[in-house]
Amino acid sequence: MASPRVQRRLVVLTYHFPLDGSVGGLRWAGLTKYLSTLGWTSTVVTAAPPHQGPETSGATTISLSRRRTATDLYRWLARAEARDQSVGSGMPSAVARRDGLWKRSRREVDTLLWFPDESRGWIMRSARRLRRTIRATDAHVVVSSGPPHGAHMAAWLATRGLDVAWFADLRDPWAFLVWPGHRQVESRLASAAARWCERLVATRCTGMIANTPELVEALTARYPHTKVFRIPNGVDRELLPRPDAIPFPGFALAHVGSLYGRRDITPVLRAVGALCTHRVEARAGGCTLHLVGDIDRPQRELLGRVAEDLTLPGAVKLYGAVPRTEALGVLARSHVAVIAAQGQDMMIPAKLYEAVAVARAVLVLAPRTSATGLEAARLGARVVDPDDADGLARQVEDLWTHRHEPAGLESAGVGYDAVAYRVDEVLRAACAARDSRRR
Repeated sequence: MASPRVQRRLVVLTYHFPLDGSVGGLRWAGLTKYLSTLGWTSTVVTAAPPHQGPETSGATTISLSRRRTATDLYRWLARAEARDQSVGSGMPSAVARRDGLWKRSRREVDTLLWFPDESRGWIMRSARRLRRTIRATDAHVVVSSGPPHGAHMAAWLATRGLDVAWFADLRDPWAFLVWPGHRQVESRLASAAARWCERLVATRCTGMIANTPELVEALTARYPHTKVFRIPNGVDRELLPRPDAIPFPGFALAHVGSLYGRRDITPVLRAVGALCTHRVEARAGGCTLHLVGDIDRPQRELLGRVAEDLTLPGAVKLYGAVPRTEALGVLARSHVAVIAAQGQDMMIPAKLYEAVAVARAVLVLAPRTSATGLEAARLGARVVDPDDADGLARQVEDLWTHRHEPAGLESAGVGYDAVAYRVDEVLRAACAARDSRRR
């Protein structure tokens, strides 16, 4: 008979948690749930609203809201700048140059007001609460999870002088690998400060956690004296919809998640347009692209122009931000789940694992050699380079042809019940080192 596991206590600091609707909160909600079956008692300090109803995360949650700060001024200025950009520019070139300099200067100030991220106004409050929680629970391990990466700065403050293991979980890159157009990239001062903050955390924490091999490799090269562990994302299968959902009529594709920056869904819409042109029966049966989640203004405008050019009335269904159960319901009723992962070579969107666990077939827009491309191919999804219009059109047509057939996705190891064993191994090793020091 196996010996019983020694009970351990974990405290997690994460800005997001399921009740705020952000996908970033699902990771540690799933992990703490299944760690509870492996001998862990978990407490989560979060900015998400207080939990209502039965606890499903396996953790005690402490909700600590964000206070209003100069960040709110930043947001006001950002909206003002967006209004300025909507006005035509018939000004003389000298005035335009002055206006450009003013906007650059204002953007630098705005970004510094926002720095280190949207959790500003929560960092100091959460650091104080986290320190009290560590002492009250006599925690063995602390995990800070970001983005927002301000959680790591709060954990650094909270753990000073305490004999507790601390792991910084980078769900996305922080200082060096943010994508073009990110606020941090727009400010030289903010970019330099982010590099300083990341190095501070990397050199003070017990270890770092990343969810892709590529990010693990990059962090290991940058901080060779810091242990970096890979803990992949996953899904909580118990919260997924039933597999017998009635599909949408015709041929339905769905993208669940925000569209911003370089995440561009219009290549798929163009491929659907090509399908309807070449296969009359596909157009007659109806083809729809269901988009669930927020869409930033540039992406929304581009989507409208492409849909109009392709003359596909009613082909795009916009849902906006909806509860997660409704979003997963749309995914379950679609023939194909689409994952847009352009320009994020070191990251794997968590929604990839949801799609593999829920959808009939999965189509991924990403370079084949990117983290998402490699992982998607391993799980049996179809991976197409976003710039390969002909290849994408062929894949969409083939998916339409085989829309009633199983896709053969490999979803056996994507559940958080499986991932929790790896987390347990990493955290218990840190506990053993602490116990050894105390002897």
